[in-house]
Amino acid sequence: MKKSIGSVFFVFTLLTVLTGCGDVSTSAPPTAILPLTSTATISSTNTVAPIPTNTLTPKPTGTATAIPTETPPLIPGIDEPVTLEERGFKFLILGVDLEVGQEAGHTDLILKYGPPFDIKDAEWIAGNSQLTCGATSYPPRSMGFFVGEAGRIEHFRLIFDVPEDINLLECKLQVTDGIEIPLASLPE
Repeated sequence: MKKSIGSVFFVFTLLTVLTGCGDVSTSAPPTAILPLTSTATISSTNTVAPIPTNTLTPKPTGTATAIPTETPPLIPGIDEPVTLEERGFKFLILGVDLEVGQEAGHTDLILKYGPPFDIKDAEWIAGNSQLTCGATSYPPRSMGFFVGEAGRIEHFRLIFDVPEDINLLECKLQVTDGIEIPLASLPE
């Protein structure tokens, strides 16, 4: 009798396990139970959507067409020297500095120009130019030069007395030769 109770218990446990797995006749066993050498096919009514994969698409071969990039035009007096026909020499604005002015509410706008040329040419530019910002024009208050470490003049300076709230985007240097150089285009 002990043998039959043990057999009944074994069969009962086996049935409990099998009914927990679903209908034994139609469901496939889990893949973990299949032996590694099994050739059995697993069929299921559940379908799984394919997993998208990224595929590399080869670039077309042939002649490549270059896309033109727009190069901003060179600005005479900023990007390339301008020639003063009347005097027969070239000059270039090298930069602008702003310093505290001599009067309250004013700023010294220091326009650096060159290349190093003779002082007479630098004086001519100082005497024949003005700074125009919007509708207002400013004559140079003074001129000077900057001497570098080598003991040579590196650039000349025009100093204009302007209001503190001046908008440099509206300013340009005008030279009597008909040359106008917009300061807004100076690199920062």
